Amino acid sequence: MSAFLRSLSRRALLVGAAIVISVPALAEDTIKFGLVAAMSGQSAKSGEAIMRGLSLAMDEINANGGVLGKKLELVVRDDESNPAKGVVAARELVQREKVAVLFGGLDTPVSMAIVPFANQSKVPFMGVWAAGTAITRNGAADNYVFRVSAVDALVDRALVDYAMKKYDIKKPGMILINNPWGESNEGGLKAALADPARLKIYHFARFDIAAIQHYLGVSATPAFCTKIASKLVRTYTDRHGLKDLVRELLGKDISKQQQSSDWGGAELSDAQKDYAASDVRYLHACHAILVDRLAREKRTELAQACFDFLPHRVALDLAGWPEHDIFSHEAP
Repeated sequence: MSAFLRSLSRRALLVGAAIVISVPALAEDTIKFGLVAAMSGQSAKSGEAIMRGLSLAMDEINANGGVLGKKLELVVRDDESNPAKGVVAARELVQREKVAVLFGGLDTPVSMAIVPFANQSKVPFMGVWAAGTAITRNGAADNYVFRVSAVDALVDRALVDYAMKKYDIKKPGMILINNPWGESNEGGLKAALADPARLKIYHFARFDIAAIQHYLGVSATPAFCTKIASKLVRTYTDRHGLKDLVRELLGKDISKQQQSSDWGGAELSDAQKDYAASDVRYLHACHAILVDRLAREKRTELAQACFDFLPHRVALDLAGWPEHDIFSHEAP
């Protein structure tokens, strides 16, 4: 762990040191670097880890002659995970201690509060932990905020990619903290789910897209619906459920016994977990076969038109026309 912290902190310090070269106002004997982090409270151990990592890296740099012939000195202030106290600490470090660079950002709310001050003061602010996207992508014309790891927008995209490829997720949910960090992840996850470059494969897309739209406010498209594709190419049968589709296309049997079991309990049984996984396990394989059959039957464009219409069909469902065909001449 110490090796990781040292590597991470050295990376941050090297960037910070490169910035310091252009800073004219330096102490006579030392270059002061400031750290604003939670050194007390529930996050104290994390704040201490950041401080130790920076200290290890600075000790190595000082042992090798320092920067510009000067030793580095770390000045630490406790923000107590409080945005207002974080800003006060940052002001004290810049205005009183005359630090050349600010390090910090254990909590996204605290970092967000410090960003305007750092940009206004034109003091580099190196984020070493907090990942809120808007910390570095803050819209400032002269942006003095940097970080040493991925922002939420990139991490959220990777999480959605992993969930889609590994588990074929159909109905994602979010459990997020109610603060700027949670808001950052909410935005990142929603953007990834709605990314037009990512094809979402469903069996009953109309229902799944409606559920995601209703609960998350995201249109999880573009979509490929295996049920629609099945109806377009398997015209010799009226059995288009996933169980029947998987049996015919892949020779696999899916048990639907757990579908009517108690899903409201405190814990799901192993059988329920296996059912939830098997319900989407074969979608990619079915998708590949159905794509070929649509091409064979020259119904690819027709299928795509149906898929493209799904967001509008979902809008009708959510607006109160779930069972009515508004295109029909017959009265509902």
